[in-house]
Amino acid sequence: MIHLPQLDAALAKMITANRGAATDMAAHLLQQLVIMEPVINPNDLYNSLDVLSRLAARMSNGAALMQVVEQARQVARLRVAGKPVGRMGAPPKPSPDPPGLRDQVAALLDEWARSVDENPLDKAQNAFITQLRNTGLLKVLCGCAIVMCVCGGGVVCVGGG
Repeated sequence: MIHLPQLDAALAKMITANRGAATDMAAHLLQQLVIMEPVINPNDLYNSLDVLSRLAARMSNGAALMQVVEQARQVARLRVAGKPVGRMGAPPKPSPDPPGLRDQVAALLDEWARSVDENPLDKAQNAFITQLRNTGLLKVLCGCAIVMCVCGGGVVCVGGG
């Protein structure tokens, strides 16, 4: 089970510690699960949004990251106003998941959960995100959506609201 406020706190901490993989994952989560396929509330990733915003303001090439942050904040404003939130500039939905993808993602998440339980401050958290990137899962259009919403395979996305 993934508890979004807990994930948010961990990502914000790792981003603050200048872990590039965490920055990439947080930006990708925002892009996929808040902006393109709004399945989570941006307020569940409030700390990550805040840290990413400050990081983007300090970066000389932070315009793209700032755009993702601002789009996520726009989704939050629409939700607060009670307006419908649709896919923002999203390409067409991809074809169905390749065979075995859900099992692969579930196994990676199980491995990550065990490593975090064993030593929460270990480098394993950064290694897990790097492993996701190396397997190509973060490059899949909805890779993070699949990671966060494997729902039928035992991984459940839980909001904090």
